[in-house]
Amino acid sequence: MLQKALDLIHLDFAPEHGQPSGGRVVLATVASLVGSLLADALLVVIAQAVFPSTKGYSHFQFGDYCKLTVIGVIIACVAWPITTRITSQPRWMFFRMAILVTLVLWLPDLYILVKGQPAKAVAFLFLLTARQIRRAPEFTGTRGAGTVTVVAVMAYSADLVRGSNIAVAMSASRIATSTARVMSRNSACISG
Repeated sequence: MLQKALDLIHLDFAPEHGQPSGGRVVLATVASLVGSLLADALLVVIAQAVFPSTKGYSHFQFGDYCKLTVIGVIIACVAWPITTRITSQPRWMFFRMAILVTLVLWLPDLYILVKGQPAKAVAFLFLLTARQIRRAPEFTGTRGAGTVTVVAVMAYSADLVRGSNIAVAMSASRIATSTARVMSRNSACISG
């Protein structure tokens, strides 16, 4: 029964690929931190432009969302090399773990919404959290014996959210994703 559960989640401790080097993980972490903080700042600016009543909202202060973003990115960037060592299908597992973590991280947002925080502002907090979902296949590719890892400069939550007001932010996210993909394929310092 335990083996069936492990097989279901692909926890097989049989990686079939090279592991990311420490330098690449550090580079990916720095790029992810910068990209995520810029994306958060962009979403806050968009939120305040679309909903002027959210200007001055305490959770839209850089110091407030910055701490949580940095913690989340560091956890994700540490989780990726671990995931590549415990499964033969790290992209599959990482993506599903990211969804699960995002659902858990929505609980505080839900709590403050129930406690009376402005719904429009909290909706953007949900976006800030959902933006953290990492789709590893977008940022990981194999080159020779090593694995190129740019574990998530941006996320793909555009598929989760629809609406013209949010399309601008999601378009910026897609541009950053494409940029990260091109960097991972073409940059000598990343691809080794």
